[in-house]
Amino acid sequence: MKNFPQLTPSPLVCSVDEMQAMLGGIGTTKAFDLLRTGAVESVRIGARRMVKLESIHQFIENGGTGENETVSNRLPDTGEG
Repeated sequence: MKNFPQLTPSPLVCSVDEMQAMLGGIGTTKAFDLLRTGAVESVRIGARRMVKLESIHQFIENGGTGENETVSNRLPDTGEG
């Protein structure tokens, strides 16, 4: 029987804290602004808000302009802040 290498899939999402670090240590308010406006996409998994890594890459490729923003990927506006 042959031994095949175990493939580890690349992650598709990261935490908001990890996104903050990836974007140079941005603050929590700025991070959630990016999610609220849809400049960076996220999904809710259970009680956690997880950020789509592909969306972070697109945000950076667009020069941080949030050109990938759409209504469907925005966080709901809670009226806070």
